[in-house]
Amino acid sequence: AQERSDEAERRDALARWQQARRDGLTAGKAAAAVAVALSTLYRWQKRCCPKSTRPHSVRKSKRDTKLVLAVERLRKTYPMWGKDKLTPMLARQGYAVSVSSVGRIIASLVARGAVLAVPAMRKGSRTLPRKAQRPYATRLPKALKPVRPGQIVQLDTVHVSLMPGKTIRHFTGYDPVAMDRRQGL
Repeated sequence: AQERSDEAERRDALARWQQARRDGLTAGKAAAAVAVALSTLYRWQKRCCPKSTRPHSVRKSKRDTKLVLAVERLRKTYPMWGKDKLTPMLARQGYAVSVSSVGRIIASLVARGAVLAVPAMRKGSRTLPRKAQRPYATRLPKALKPVRPGQIVQLDTVHVSLMPGKTIRHFTGYDPVAMDRRQGL
């Protein structure tokens, strides 16, 4: 998105510069009016889109296939263990590898779907952020008292299991003002 906006800004500046030149300004004065250097405008005129800065040859990872398989096997044996616990076990198996390399291998295995991420296996993980409190079912402030029926209603839900695989929900509604009036209070 950022690349597209830069390209649009370049095209806009070029269009304004060319329009100023058609209106009779010199190239230098038109560049000053657009507030972009003249050399930059000439460079943009040759090539409006910015060139990619990505290298032509990208470094390939040099991981040993046997090492990756050993990490995968250990992680499947001990699914809750991370890079810090697996690295000494790999050293005992004869692999001289750093903790960071083991972490990168685990991350690639998780991305590939070969092993599960630890938070996905935890039940009620403590690393997850706390959920915000519900915006509904909040207590009525003590200063406010309901005066009309229907102004405040309490709803309760009960899940009733009729048979395996068949449940129903039973709702109960309670209106304290209506109940008081019914009872003659």
